[in-house]
Amino acid sequence: MSSIRLLAPVIAFGVSLAATGVVGSFARRRGLLDQPDATRRTHRVATPRLAGIGMLSGIAASLGVLALLGFPLDVPLGWLVGAIGFFLVGLSDDLAPRGRGLDARWKFALMAAVAVGVVSSGVRFDGAGSGPWPDLEFGVATAPLTVVWILAVVNVVNFMDGIDALAGAVAAVVLAAAFAAGPESISVIDGAAAGAVIGFLVWNAPRARIFMGDGGSYLLGFLIAVAPCRIDGSVTAGGGTSGIASTPWPLVGAALVASIVDVGEALLHKGRSGIPMLQPHHDHLYQRLVRAGHPAGLVALRYAALTLVAIAIAGPLAERVGAALSTGIGLVVLAAHLLLGRRATSAVPRLAARDGAP
Repeated sequence: MSSIRLLAPVIAFGVSLAATGVVGSFARRRGLLDQPDATRRTHRVATPRLAGIGMLSGIAASLGVLALLGFPLDVPLGWLVGAIGFFLVGLSDDLAPRGRGLDARWKFALMAAVAVGVVSSGVRFDGAGSGPWPDLEFGVATAPLTVVWILAVVNVVNFMDGIDALAGAVAAVVLAAAFAAGPESISVIDGAAAGAVIGFLVWNAPRARIFMGDGGSYLLGFLIAVAPCRIDGSVTAGGGTSGIASTPWPLVGAALVASIVDVGEALLHKGRSGIPMLQPHHDHLYQRLVRAGHPAGLVALRYAALTLVAIAIAGPLAERVGAALSTGIGLVVLAAHLLLGRRATSAVPRLAARDGAP
């Protein structure tokens, strides 16, 4: 691993830490605050929600310094367009007064347009396997599946941003793993993003002084989504074309399982209870754990630990014991998490159709 490459998370951390503090002060002076709302939020104090600006600043500064130092960056333009595009879609909501942002359907349409643009540049979710895991090959279905994958991961990360530090801690683990396992010329983006998230977490640790906002969660969700994607013939920022391998898909896929199950269970409960899917709520398992009295910081560490364990199971453990046994071990860990979580939150009432209804 190039020693210069290791500067990526360090620079991003420092810039993100400083920039997030500046953005937080600016947001407070301007009144750009996320107000408490008992029906959909867990925080009790009005809090800025623009930390995505600080994280993006850290990533950009880090890559800029590495380019000046002569590090051979191979950044596909599709990644740049996607990162900026998703960030701006989210930022539009962060800057608007709560409830007056883009209609959810228009926002999803814009996100879909950005995802289609990324895929049109040559990004494909049929990346490399590792150990006992095979390479992914979807043939003619690859492009539409990649759009669905990007949109799903971006929204999962956004849905997990419901208590202090959780989404940031999970994202930091996933991006750090992608940085360690991916090709040097492109995974440096993941390293910069991991450092930027950690800089943000200094401010977001309970009790949070600033939130990442939709701009930050969409940005991180996109970078996580494209980490396991193959870049085929994409034009790079340097003007050439690339045929770049990706971070092994099992590492990213396994890392997201706990979050995907959490989001999926909450949506399933909505469907069974006749609750509109677009109705805001704080009914995810991680939010119910906080409502049951578990400190938000410990809940965030719980999900970060699950993410790290999932990466270890899909990576080193799978190479030793094979895909079938490692999958079984992973399912046991996930089942234990869900069972213990259900027991711990048994006294917390679930969202019902009448909750939040006009």
